[in-house]
Amino acid sequence: QEALRLLEAGISDHDEAWHKLSIVKVKAHIALQDKKYDEAAALFREFVSLLPDEEQFDPQTGIGYTRDILAAKNEVRIGDFLKEAGRAEDAKAAYEKANELFSKCLADETIVSDALRKAFLEKSVKELLEKLAPAAAATAKEPVAPVEVQ
Repeated sequence: QEALRLLEAGISDHDEAWHKLSIVKVKAHIALQDKKYDEAAALFREFVSLLPDEEQFDPQTGIGYTRDILAAKNEVRIGDFLKEAGRAEDAKAAYEKANELFSKCLADETIVSDALRKAFLEKSVKELLEKLAPAAAATAKEPVAPVEVQ
């Protein structure tokens, strides 16, 4: 809450776009902490929509993340907290969206030409597929027992 208050008051070193992006991200984390899952999911998605078009470079990993990669990472995060909340169907939908975005990135030669980024994407897809298998099983319908006709 304190971080949100400081951001809303304004930090002189940053522009309006940075403030809006940061405020939305902090609100998403607050909503998640308060177990307001739908609000958190909407805010994480809004955060991605506010990202600038250029790559976001992570100095810790050395990877430049495109908006689609960040959107996929956020969908995985959303799937994780929805799964934890017992909402398997919603989690599965978020994981499937993440898979779609990761697949789109892997098909883009300009994205996978960077070896670090390609390795990150391949690892992310592998981990995601492991999450999708139990999600699919959890949302599968029980088979209907055949009815015996006499």
